[in-house]
Amino acid sequence: MSADNIPLDKLLKWLRMALTHLPSSIPRKEARYHFKSWAPHPKDIEMYGSTESALNHALEVTFAPGG
Repeated sequence: MSADNIPLDKLLKWLRMALTHLPSSIPRKEARYHFKSWAPHPKDIEMYGSTESALNHALEVTFAPGG
């Protein structure tokens, strides 16, 4: 399902929920995340079903390694 099919009030509710789950502090200055030229591995796309899902998994592993 794409965001085009979701009513605006539901998108805003999701955004509010997502924003409330952000950390209260940013990572150390020394931490570096290199996503500028990131591309998912074809096996990850196959495993997770889409490029977006592979990206989501990579972000989860990077920013929430403990789950």
